[in-house]
Amino acid sequence: MLNISGNAVGDLDTALASLRDASSQSNQKGADLLKWFNHYVNETVAVSYIKDPKYIRNRFKEQKEKFAKNTVFLFNDESLLKRTAALISEYVEPGHERVYFFTHGPKPTKGAPNNFILHLRLLTDLANDPLYALVGNHFGQPEVGTLPAPPQGSVQGTAVVSTIDVGPDLDRSIDEVEPNESGQFPLDQPLQLIVHGCPGSGKSHLLQETASHAHFTVRTVFHPSTKYTDFVGGLRPESVYLVGEDKTFIGAENELPGEPYVQYVVRPGPLLRAYRLACLHPTLSVVLLIEELSRAVASEVFGDMLQLLDRHDTAGDKLCGYSEYEIEPQPDVRAWLRMNGIRHDMVAAGNMRFPPNLYIWATMNRSDQNARQLDSAFLRRWSKRYLSYLVAGAYDSAQVRYGGAIVTWGELRSSINERLRSLEGIPEDKFLGPYFLSERELADPRAIYEDIWGYIWNDVLKSRATHFFDGAETFAELQKVWNDGAGRPIGVLGTESLANAV
Repeated sequence: MLNISGNAVGDLDTALASLRDASSQSNQKGADLLKWFNHYVNETVAVSYIKDPKYIRNRFKEQKEKFAKNTVFLFNDESLLKRTAALISEYVEPGHERVYFFTHGPKPTKGAPNNFILHLRLLTDLANDPLYALVGNHFGQPEVGTLPAPPQGSVQGTAVVSTIDVGPDLDRSIDEVEPNESGQFPLDQPLQLIVHGCPGSGKSHLLQETASHAHFTVRTVFHPSTKYTDFVGGLRPESVYLVGEDKTFIGAENELPGEPYVQYVVRPGPLLRAYRLACLHPTLSVVLLIEELSRAVASEVFGDMLQLLDRHDTAGDKLCGYSEYEIEPQPDVRAWLRMNGIRHDMVAAGNMRFPPNLYIWATMNRSDQNARQLDSAFLRRWSKRYLSYLVAGAYDSAQVRYGGAIVTWGELRSSINERLRSLEGIPEDKFLGPYFLSERELADPRAIYEDIWGYIWNDVLKSRATHFFDGAETFAELQKVWNDGAGRPIGVLGTESLANAV
């Protein structure tokens, strides 16, 4: 074995230690290792230190963009090495020649050996490895394997991976989660679905149950202040710190880890996170769940993404399920897509088109007190499913105390809804659904007073409430009438029986 330099081993050990000890915020992580390969092997390499499984694909993406023939991965745990080795086919491109895997134990005390181990070399030419020729068995006798074949149709630099911002070499991740092993694709629901109905009709439960069959689910809730940048994503400031000499900052209430700066990064919202997952896993289903769609100005929150809701629906067409139109998003979003290589086969780099494995499902109540009007141009792009207040619930037979008697929740709810229906101008989206209260809450007369009678008094009827409730001019008087279930705020129920009086 050729060993042309006695300094090679020690210098490599020092370079690996420099990578291990570098700050996560440093832009120079791995610089000494790059210099080592350049000096001793006359080759450039890509370098990554992987400390957590959720960063594996981030590191793959960053190193692919460097277009180096050789790569060095350093791990603080052998299990991370094994997991990376299992995913290495996602990383390999036609230009790769060698991949080296090093691990290290706990950071040694001063003067103790670093204990770096070369576990695995993936090579195209097993007889010609310049690193092993230089360092021999100093880092252990490595396992030797061959590089897997590059993925079919692989294109250098276009891999889809997860990152949270546009910035140099920062530890970052979003949604690096394992897919649901029991997930299915396609799903037996429309690509875009709105489930609507009165409060407690089971909208969220239905979508939650349906989404349990997806491989990935991304959830969000709209509220009156939700904006485009919250839902889609956009440029945001964040604090970063230059770690160096200790400094004292006048006016700082907390100890700072270093000299503070502000940088601007693109923070992806739920839509971009779901889109990224759908591009990364084209054969797996991704569901974006939006609760309370009508509480924000949805057309403004979607913005230019509104065009992507038009999907091809011709069976057999190769574009079936894809957005009809490819859009060029806003510059900051476009930069995030390009920098992170987020795309699929049917869209140009930096542009967007929803793929057929991206489902967007939403709930809404058109009569909610915070509801915003949804225009027809927005609504026509969705399939819709109405959940009726007349549908029986799973615990309609639950016992409720009313008027000193035991009645069922189904009887009480039906009587309330019938009385509301008899009043002019009360939309059915204000009625009570079968899951308005939980079964546990129904057993508590105080919960019925606060959540059922309070809802009708304050949210549904307001100034008309005195005409609905018998013998109560104020909400305080209603409490006395109700008397923890001993009273009858709406009179005798239609199917009430007093045989079980308590």
